[in-house]
Amino acid sequence: MTFSAVDTAFKTLFSDSDLRTITPNAYNYDILVEANSDKRKMYFEKEINFFIYLINRTPLQKLSGSEQHTYTVEIKYYLQDNKDGTNQNKINTVFEILHDQIHSVLGTSWSNSVDFYRPQNKTINKASILLDGKDCFFGSFTYEGVKTVTL
Repeated sequence: MTFSAVDTAFKTLFSDSDLRTITPNAYNYDILVEANSDKRKMYFEKEINFFIYLINRTPLQKLSGSEQHTYTVEIKYYLQDNKDGTNQNKINTVFEILHDQIHSVLGTSWSNSVDFYRPQNKTINKASILLDGKDCFFGSFTYEGVKTVTL
C-alpha cells in the first residue's frame, strides 16, 4: 500500500464528470495565490472556483507485526462570492455532491487503496476569505482512510 494509491483514487474522483461540472480545477497541493502563475489555476468560467485536496499518511506500528496507515484527506473548496449570496449555500451543495461521489466513484475502499474510510465527525468548516482581491467562500471537510499492512 502506498501513498500514491490514495492519490490516484482521488485523482480519479476529481476527474469524474459530476465534479468537473462544478469545476475542473482540482489540485493535490496548495497553490500560491500570490504567484501570478498560480492565479489562473483558481478561475473557472471567470470566477474563483477550485478544489485542493491534501493527503497525509500516519503510520502506527502494531504488536502483531503489522502497521496501520491512516490517510487523512482534507478537501478544500473555494468559490467566489456573487452578488445575490447563493454561492454561500452552494458550498454545502458541493460537499453533499462530493460525499456522494466519494462513495459511488471510489467505494468504501477508495478503489481498493484502504480497508475502510470515515468522514470527519463534524460539520463542514466554512469561512469568508479574500483571494486575489475578491470576496470568496471557503469550505473544507476531512476524510480518513485506514489500511493495515503486514510488515
